[in-house]
Amino acid sequence: MQPRETLTSEELALLLTEPVQQAIAAARGRDPLEVALDRRIPHARLVATQVKYLARAERKLPTYAAAQCILPPLAFEQASSEACAAHKAIAGDAVLDLTCGLGVDTLFLSRRFRRVVTLERDPVLADVARENFRRLGVGNVEVVTAAAEEYLDGEGLRFDWVYADPDRLRQVFINILDNAIKYSAPGGRITVKIWQGEYKAFIEIIDQGRGIPPEDLENVKTKFYKGSNSVRGSGIGLALVDSIMTALDGTMDIKSTLGRGTVVTLGLPLYHKA
Repeated sequence: MQPRETLTSEELALLLTEPVQQAIAAARGRDPLEVALDRRIPHARLVATQVKYLARAERKLPTYAAAQCILPPLAFEQASSEACAAHKAIAGDAVLDLTCGLGVDTLFLSRRFRRVVTLERDPVLADVARENFRRLGVGNVEVVTAAAEEYLDGEGLRFDWVYADPDRLRQVFINILDNAIKYSAPGGRITVKIWQGEYKAFIEIIDQGRGIPPEDLENVKTKFYKGSNSVRGSGIGLALVDSIMTALDGTMDIKSTLGRGTVVTLGLPLYHKA
């Protein structure tokens, strides 16, 4: 059973209904596949996905699991663990979190700051974050549905800190470099170039590997897609990278020549203080 990577607004509305919440609570601890096939359960596949990720959250996000929070699969995969988020050392009066997602870092920032504003450009995921903060009893967080660049253009912003989750960028580079290594022959060269444009910083990763067939290139950002030239892996990596770059108001461009290699160019926005 492959879960939807994101939630639609209709699915979120269903998840918030009392019968579905009761079904999730009753099914926790069961095999998710068994739950998905149980005709007695309303919206069984949706319930099964939550049961699956709540079970995984018991280790990674125990506070979220205990509150039976809503867990969209892709947001869960991207999220910091609570153990990592707890090590955030910054504190003060007000903080802007540029990378809300599931809101794990925001949750721990809320314990160190009087006021937290967190940005999530996806309106459904923003609603999920608001609902989860309600379930977690967090009252000092404002979730704003906006891109970082758009929000930072506003007037009168005053924050002690502006925070962006470094773990997300780490995931990006690990996935891109892992692909470059596994598709390169022994002794092949991988080159990383970094330069700054007027509005963006660019990182280019160039390999001399087997390349991506033209018929696969347009699909490589699709979750679970495995091309004809693929080797080990789940098909999640580039979809995850693309979603993280989008969350950071960044870009990912892929150019590849079969038999000669691949060039991945990442662009991240530069914010200039007025």
